[in-house]
Amino acid sequence: MNKDIKDFNLFLKELGISDKVLKKWMAQMDVNYLLELEEEELYYKQKSSIHGLGMFAKKNFKKKDYIGIGVFEDKRTSLVRWTNHSKNNNVKFIPYANKNHPEIKAICVASKNISKHTELTVNYRNNIKESKKLITLNK
Repeated sequence: MNKDIKDFNLFLKELGISDKVLKKWMAQMDVNYLLELEEEELYYKQKSSIHGLGMFAKKNFKKKDYIGIGVFEDKRTSLVRWTNHSKNNNVKFIPYANKNHPEIKAICVASKNISKHTELTVNYRNNIKESKKLITLNK
């Protein structure tokens, strides 16, 4: 089993979430809160060696480069939906507050240099910390 899948399963166990509950939640989120927004010049979706589908860099990124919109209004984008987990992540989603674009709630940035065609991955554990900041920011 892939080390990222093992860590993801451990992550679910730590949260007390079963795979069945997660799949049910994801299906509901996909219907009600998914915005299929893809910034085609920056990333693309294809089969992942980690799990199912994943997002991949369409160009080289340097650390801290903007990759895309993560949350738009109350919907997560396809970038959030299809970015797989890895302990050795190369992106992070961060809260975004700009009075000129209040509809954008979170963006994705490179957490290290990323080569073209590399799968974009996020550490879900670290991302929960950022999500809590985002929730606080939007209250």
